[in-house]
Amino acid sequence: AREIESLMERGEFPTEPIDVAALAESKRRDVERDYPGVEIEASIPASAWASANPMIESAAENVIENAVEHNDSEHPVLGLAVDVTDRHVTLRVADNGPGLPEEEVAVLRRGRETDLEHASGLGLWLVNWIVTESSGEVDFERNEPRGSVVSIRLSRTDPPG
Repeated sequence: AREIESLMERGEFPTEPIDVAALAESKRRDVERDYPGVEIEASIPASAWASANPMIESAAENVIENAVEHNDSEHPVLGLAVDVTDRHVTLRVADNGPGLPEEEVAVLRRGRETDLEHASGLGLWLVNWIVTESSGEVDFERNEPRGSVVSIRLSRTDPPG
């Protein structure tokens, strides 16, 4: 929160080349270490460079931790995939938990809260803000038969150097 506050005060939100594949692989290892009961299905290429603010790591961590920590399934599964096209790099995080409440997703899609509909926490707002400020998009879907899929799509770029 302090880092965001500092960036906002300076009016800066710089982007740089980020290897989303390396980021996803690092988070996969974290889940493997911290949540040994979670089955991980990963499809991560050797590299996938995208333009984003370095805080994209916080956004990815938030989405992945939510998928694991809120999973009430008897056999929790985390899906991690990094897809690369000519123009985009997409990090997809899927789970077989209870799914995101539709009210939460509606608030994020609308981009504002109302007196009757509001988000219960700052995590998904933070994810949405970081990705949007990185000129990317966040998408929320239902995972069939149960769970959620959160996709973070960023503009593809060349590696530094």
